[in-house]
Amino acid sequence: MQHKVGRVQDYTNAFLGTLGLILFMAFWCIGALFGFFWVVLTAACLDHLRVRFIRVNACDGDDHPSVK
Repeated sequence: MQHKVGRVQDYTNAFLGTLGLILFMAFWCIGALFGFFWVVLTAACLDHLRVRFIRVNACDGDDHPSVK
Protein backbone atom coordinates (compact mmCIF):
# COMPACT_ATOMS: atom_id res chain seq x y z
CA MET A 1 0.00 0.00 0.00
CA GLN A 2 1.47 3.33 -1.05
CA HIS A 3 0.71 6.67 0.52
CA LYS A 4 0.79 9.84 -1.53
CA VAL A 5 3.24 12.31 -0.03
CA GLY A 6 2.13 15.94 -0.15
CA ARG A 7 4.21 19.09 -0.10
CA VAL A 8 6.24 19.88 2.97
CA GLN A 9 6.51 23.24 4.68
CA ASP A 10 9.21 25.61 3.48
CA TYR A 11 11.48 26.57 6.36
CA THR A 12 13.96 28.57 4.27
CA ASN A 13 13.00 31.95 5.70
CA ALA A 14 13.09 30.65 9.28
CA PHE A 15 16.54 29.14 8.67
CA LEU A 16 17.92 32.32 7.11
CA GLY A 17 16.52 34.46 9.93
CA THR A 18 18.02 32.20 12.57
CA LEU A 19 21.35 32.09 10.74
CA GLY A 20 21.40 35.88 10.59
CA LEU A 21 20.82 36.14 14.34
CA ILE A 22 23.49 33.55 15.13
CA LEU A 23 26.01 35.34 12.89
CA PHE A 24 25.13 38.67 14.49
CA MET A 25 25.72 37.25 17.97
CA ALA A 26 28.95 35.57 16.88
CA PHE A 27 30.31 38.77 15.30
CA TRP A 28 29.24 40.76 18.36
CA CYS A 29 31.15 38.37 20.65
CA ILE A 30 34.24 38.41 18.40
CA GLY A 31 34.12 42.20 18.35
CA ALA A 32 33.78 42.41 22.12
CA LEU A 33 36.60 39.96 22.78
CA PHE A 34 39.14 40.70 20.04
CA GLY A 35 38.18 43.98 18.38
CA PHE A 36 36.59 45.18 15.18
CA PHE A 37 39.45 44.09 12.91
CA TRP A 38 38.79 40.40 13.65
CA VAL A 39 35.08 40.82 12.94
CA VAL A 40 35.85 42.21 9.48
CA LEU A 41 38.46 39.52 8.84
CA THR A 42 36.10 36.71 9.92
CA ALA A 43 33.24 38.10 7.81
CA ALA A 44 35.50 38.42 4.77
CA CYS A 45 36.73 34.84 5.17
CA LEU A 46 33.17 33.52 5.50
CA ASP A 47 32.12 35.45 2.40
CA HIS A 48 35.09 34.04 0.47
CA LEU A 49 34.13 30.50 1.52
CA ARG A 50 30.51 31.13 0.52
CA VAL A 51 31.50 32.32 -2.96
CA ARG A 52 33.88 29.39 -3.41
CA PHE A 53 31.17 26.93 -2.31
CA ILE A 54 28.69 28.41 -4.79
CA ARG A 55 31.21 28.25 -7.63
CA VAL A 56 32.15 24.64 -6.90
CA ASN A 57 28.58 23.41 -6.55
CA ALA A 58 26.98 25.45 -9.34
CA CYS A 59 26.04 23.71 -12.58
CA ASP A 60 27.58 25.02 -15.79
CA GLY A 61 24.42 26.75 -17.07
CA ASP A 62 22.91 27.49 -13.66
CA ASP A 63 25.23 30.09 -12.13
CA HIS A 64 24.07 32.04 -9.13
CA PRO A 65 23.40 35.68 -10.06
CA SER A 66 25.62 37.09 -7.30
CA VAL A 67 28.70 35.14 -8.44
CA LYS A 68 30.61 36.52 -11.41
